[in-house]
Amino acid sequence: MNDGYETTNVGESSLLSYAFGFESLTKVVKYGFNNCTFTHDVPSEDAKVMIDQLKKGDCSISNLDAFLQVQARTTGLLKQIHREGKDVWVAKSWINGRGK
Repeated sequence: MNDGYETTNVGESSLLSYAFGFESLTKVVKYGFNNCTFTHDVPSEDAKVMIDQLKKGDCSISNLDAFLQVQARTTGLLKQIHREGKDVWVAKSWINGRGK
């Protein structure tokens, strides 16, 4: 069951997008100058395990190129949000009812 997972860390968000697909990122909320909350439509317990592994240094990324592409896409999205002066970005799938 995808009950959702939120993080304020762009690296953690990129890891979840890498593991579950970029389409799992359903919402980005910008607050303050340089802070964001990323919402992923993923199983929260699986996400917690992955983030814990990342923090312990036990997370292995089998395709570094694919991970870097996802991270660049996430960073590009943040730049787009900033350029457009928006505070919230939502995926089309979120608009259509995916995620919380």
